[in-house]
Amino acid sequence: AGGKLTIDSEVGDDVIVAGGELTITKDAVIKGNLISVGGKTRIKGVIIGMLKVQAGELKMDGIVEGDAMLRAEELKINGKIYGTSEIVAKELEIGENAQFYKDVTYWAEDGEIDFENSLVNATAKLDETLMGEQGEIPWKFFGIAAFGFWIFYVLSAFLAILLLNTFFKPLFAEAVNYIKEDLLRSFSYGLIYLFGLPLLIAFTFMMIIGIPISLFLLSFYLFSVLFGHLVGALLLTYYLEKHNGQPWGFWRSSFLALGLAIVIRLLTFIPLLGFLIAFLVIALAYGLLAYTIWQRRTQKNIKLAEE
Repeated sequence: AGGKLTIDSEVGDDVIVAGGELTITKDAVIKGNLISVGGKTRIKGVIIGMLKVQAGELKMDGIVEGDAMLRAEELKINGKIYGTSEIVAKELEIGENAQFYKDVTYWAEDGEIDFENSLVNATAKLDETLMGEQGEIPWKFFGIAAFGFWIFYVLSAFLAILLLNTFFKPLFAEAVNYIKEDLLRSFSYGLIYLFGLPLLIAFTFMMIIGIPISLFLLSFYLFSVLFGHLVGALLLTYYLEKHNGQPWGFWRSSFLALGLAIVIRLLTFIPLLGFLIAFLVIALAYGLLAYTIWQRRTQKNIKLAEE
């Protein structure tokens, strides 16, 4: 999924894609099915399986060996479809190179369309009932896609929480001790991390010998921001556990952190307020961790000096 997407190679299985602008180049071969929802879609490559497309503007210049279900506001077909075709479009144009090797059912706002010489031992039939299905596929698709996204998110978030809870539990448990005492100072550490690290990355990137370091730091920074709400959820879990007075155990704390992470993620979808919530959660989370690490180092230096 993305704003502008291009597939320019061989894909060994199915492809499900959504984007503002999608291009399947002439060099692309999709050996499975292609299901696509997009604003502007151009298909020039080979689809071995079935093709399902919903688009604002669709140009199909490629080859489809399976069945095709095409829906668009503006649709131009100038390729080959070897399976049965179901076509729905407000504006439908059949190019001079188009070929249909099996029967076609279609609906167009202008009524009957002249398929000329594009039908190869096949027939084309106008079906008025298809008009009612014009807007159904995108909602169904986005519903399935949204459900799939949340399943993927929950599983990946839970895995990340388990790893963080396993390897960094002492650090998280210690960090919550500073929430009341040094919250503002910890927040300032978080601001330094959020704004200072990008400046360091930019500085090292300007030096040739520093480019590998800058790329590593950039990857680390992006992943830390991506998982920031999970870190915040774990810290909140340990804070609640501390006030509870009794340890909750590994699995209980992990599931509670997952629930809090989902709530935080949902809140971040709120316009403007969501950005502010995400910013505060990430700044406080990494600020507390950075402040805790700094305190550990300070206390260690003091102890070494006393010895």
